[in-house]
Amino acid sequence: SASKIILATHYHDPENRFPVYQASPRVFEALACGAFVICDDQRDVFSLFKDGEDLVQFVDLNDLTNKTSYYLAHPEERKEIAAKGRQNVLKNHTYIHRIKELFSKVGNRT
Repeated sequence: SASKIILATHYHDPENRFPVYQASPRVFEALACGAFVICDDQRDVFSLFKDGEDLVQFVDLNDLTNKTSYYLAHPEERKEIAAKGRQNVLKNHTYIHRIKELFSKVGNRT
């Protein structure tokens, strides 16, 4: 959390033969620590978190460069997004939440 910006990128198959949509644990861990996260356009991440509220999305190198410069120049906005991301992950996305969800699915089997 001491870093000003945490970069979270995900594997992308250049030929898109084996698409990967799973959110990296790095996203959850960095947010839980109160870090500001800038993340590539990963479907599962943005089904759980809101761009510009919990973390920030980038789509290419130019976008990453521009957003990194912007948020380094706007520390209060960066800290506000980081705080909201931390609140969201602690409220909804801890290991305890995942275990409860898993047990609720297993418990409903007959």
